[in-house]
Amino acid sequence: MRIRNLTQLGEFLDDELAWRKRELTTLKHMVERARSHEKVFLLRAAVCVLYAHWEGFVKAAATSYASFVDAQGLRYRELTPNFVALGLRSEILKAARSNKLTDMTNVVEKMIHGLDERGNIDWERSVQTGANLNSARFAQIL
Repeated sequence: MRIRNLTQLGEFLDDELAWRKRELTTLKHMVERARSHEKVFLLRAAVCVLYAHWEGFVKAAATSYASFVDAQGLRYRELTPNFVALGLRSEILKAARSNKLTDMTNVVEKMIHGLDERGNIDWERSVQTGANLNSARFAQIL
């Protein structure tokens, strides 16, 4: 979802969190009402669901924020280094893969002389949890 302003960002995050809380609350009530032999199974399942919601919310929140920043139409010089890196990610990756000086020079040229261009953040692919949101990946997202 494209997030264009703070109101949309707030509403998106509220909605995202609300449905996740509803599911976790439902699961909690199921555990409370379950027979003793069912509780062990439901608690183990609850850990998986809780983790899935944690990873999903972090990804959704970070992606929506990146979308919001991109929608502001800021120039590269107005962005923080992490968003400049996201904006130049494809060029940086291309230069790294090719190992050609000309490709690396193009990236450096854009970093030096392209700072007044509008930042173009690839927000849809900006957040990678790797299906395992450990502390190192979480720190990278932040």
